[in-house]
Amino acid sequence: MAGNIKLEVVTPEKSVVSEEAKIVVAPGSLGEFGVLIGHTPFLSTLKVGSLRYMDANNVERYVFISGGFAEA
Repeated sequence: MAGNIKLEVVTPEKSVVSEEAKIVVAPGSLGEFGVLIGHTPFLSTLKVGSLRYMDANNVERYVFISGGFAEA
């Protein structure tokens, strides 16, 4: 399936990441989960860890997170 996901990583103070991603893998509180285009909508809490994603240019990138939630 063609297309990308709009990834937004924000803190209370600022936006950390705002870009298109082909896949996002995050450390959910019940285990790691991946999100692709066309996924079923869901909400999950996040634990401390590394959020990784493949950007629109096929470069794998990492962002350390200290918890929070994901809406996908």
